[in-house]
Amino acid sequence: MKKLLIMASLFWPQKNSGGPPVSIMNLVKSIYKKYELYIISNNHELNEDKPLVGVFEGKNSFEFGTVYYLSRAKHSINDVREIINQIKPDIIYQNSFFSYNDLIPVLLYKKSHKNVKVIITPRGEFQENALKSGFQKKMAYLRLLKFSGLLKNTVWQFAAENECENWKRVSKLSANSVYIIPNLTYGGKVDLKRNKISGIAKFCFVGRIHPHKNLLFALEVLSKIKGQVGFDIYGSCEDDAYYKECVDFCSTLPSNVDCSFKGSVDNEYIHNVIGSYHALFLPTKSEAYGQSLVEAMLTAVPVITSNNTPWNDMNDCMAGYALDLNEKEAFVQALQSVVDMEFEKYDALTNRVVQYISNKLHTENSIREYEKMFD
Repeated sequence: MKKLLIMASLFWPQKNSGGPPVSIMNLVKSIYKKYELYIISNNHELNEDKPLVGVFEGKNSFEFGTVYYLSRAKHSINDVREIINQIKPDIIYQNSFFSYNDLIPVLLYKKSHKNVKVIITPRGEFQENALKSGFQKKMAYLRLLKFSGLLKNTVWQFAAENECENWKRVSKLSANSVYIIPNLTYGGKVDLKRNKISGIAKFCFVGRIHPHKNLLFALEVLSKIKGQVGFDIYGSCEDDAYYKECVDFCSTLPSNVDCSFKGSVDNEYIHNVIGSYHALFLPTKSEAYGQSLVEAMLTAVPVITSNNTPWNDMNDCMAGYALDLNEKEAFVQALQSVVDMEFEKYDALTNRVVQYISNKLHTENSIREYEKMFD
């Protein structure tokens, strides 16, 4: 049985980091019986130092494999390199390109162990809008690794074609092979149909409180909606100044819009949470995959999002709204249309949502593609 090492700073039981901990755990659950599985991750939430609940710092054993949870003090290049040397993996699946304290030890191990297969999956980091933050530093880091020769003979994997194209354009790197395989997402069950009365709607936002997820834009759109509207916001705060700006704007919303910050939600309950709303409103600036978007659709909840995700063809199927962020009025019209819907029209929309995402996701095929990539 081959040794597969997954480098994932964002991993279960973290819940404040959006989609990556969920999609990586879904992958682990799908393949662990076929590999001797190891994972190196953080023993804290994103932007926090408090240890995670339910795991120990250092080596932990689970049914699916062995996980090394590292504190900030122990997550250095040398510490990670030492663990990799102990594991002696055959395959390394590196999540994130710009996490240097994971990637550098992986590449150094590859340099001295020519036969190890290194797969790099940037998880949205090469999306155009994602690159804008710290662009000069990121390009300097990219050039340094490129000209060092450490990236030679690596394999790359992307969740969607658009990020792969951005990566080719920006990095100008070559690779042994490039795979485009979607993240693995498993749907929740919807036991009851949501009631829908014209003039009333409940929307939710599920994502990090960060400018990239565009919550303030969402609030600006909501301020123009007529009818009785609820809007609940789920996600951890990653930008205090931006969070304050959003809170301040909430205080100016008209009385017909009821807005609440709900904090983070455990991944195991996300389907139950999203399933209680009429639509997910996430006008993100870009997503390589969009875990919460897919989870909403699998729970028969329509999504209203930007056209910077892999799901733009939902428009053609009349199964949701993928809109241009430069056209705010289009978002107003989309939300207003959901508010105005009566049950029959809304029920038909939810049926199209389920049909659309079922046709798009071929989970068993994707699992086979992952196994092919690893082997």
